[in-house]
Amino acid sequence: VVGMAQWAAKFGKPELADQLAKEAARINAVLPKTAQADLLPLLSDIGHLYQSVGNHKSAIDLFKKVMAGREAALGESNILVANDAQVVATALQQIGKDKEAVHFWYKMLLVYEVNYGGNGRELIVPLVSLANAHNKTDRRWQAEPFFRRAHGIITNEFGANSLEQLPVLEALAQFYVDLETHPKALEVLKNIRKVSESNFGKESLKFAQTELMLGELSSNAGDLPSAINHFEHVLEIHLRHFPPDHPEIEIDRMNIKAVQELMQEQEEYKQGSRTSKELDADLRSGGTSERSFATKPPHHKDSLTNLAALGPKGPGWSAATPASKGAATPPKPSSRAGTPGVRSGATSGVASPSGVSSPGGRRSGVASPRHSE
Repeated sequence: VVGMAQWAAKFGKPELADQLAKEAARINAVLPKTAQADLLPLLSDIGHLYQSVGNHKSAIDLFKKVMAGREAALGESNILVANDAQVVATALQQIGKDKEAVHFWYKMLLVYEVNYGGNGRELIVPLVSLANAHNKTDRRWQAEPFFRRAHGIITNEFGANSLEQLPVLEALAQFYVDLETHPKALEVLKNIRKVSESNFGKESLKFAQTELMLGELSSNAGDLPSAINHFEHVLEIHLRHFPPDHPEIEIDRMNIKAVQELMQEQEEYKQGSRTSKELDADLRSGGTSERSFATKPPHHKDSLTNLAALGPKGPGWSAATPASKGAATPPKPSSRAGTPGVRSGATSGVASPSGVSSPGGRRSGVASPRHSE
């Protein structure tokens, strides 16, 4: 019955495959318990069939039974138990049950620690997956130590400037920006900058992306001179890759001008030539659209998928391949009070680690600089 179900799934008949999988599970349920234990691999196949046809609930229920059976027959630390936990956790997240998925990612991590030690590269997948699941719950701050630990293992395994660490660094930067812990986000972005420079060069579009993000975060943190330096470097790089009338160039110049104007307004206020009320009025009338990171970096999901290759099979992946993006018109100013400044463009031709989108597209990046009296 399982064999027929597998063929049905292979030939694009998910409803038939689902029906046959249920029949196989029904037959197994009435067998003696000793026979059920012998058929655990077969039950696992049925669970994968459920997954392949989108019946996640049935897959979860069955794999929980398979995992319990393997724990009883093979021991709680058997590597097959970790594999079952991974399937259950993945299926739970596919139906939005991230909080419950945390338990099974943690189970996978514990089994891996027993089998591979506390610092093996195999731990990267459960660590990042556990952090990602925590990050989607109401206790998202618990994700940080797992991101940090995964990053430490990667740098030990592949080197301080290895390209393999970019997916985790990008996820960690995203995490800090979402929590509005900008100093830590700046720290991680500077690390991304170092890795990008080492692997792509200081004149690459990938490096320009990191400079753009650093400029935005520096602006938001009130470090306007640093923001200017980062934005000017972005402009220099873009001028090497794009014609002078390219939308990216226009956006770069708008970024620089916005920060320069803010610096001038702050200086006038310090000198007493403008009152607080006048400055606030100008900021309200001249504000631009608020900036925030996208929900996920464009290749974040793929990067986590690629991390699976760092498991027992060893490394077999690299950071996401640059993807081409088209340019659109620049974003329109917003009247939102107190959010003057930086406009966001894309670093065309590269997949952004921070979610920077093409002008006029999905808002991303970091909130525009805020004025502090």
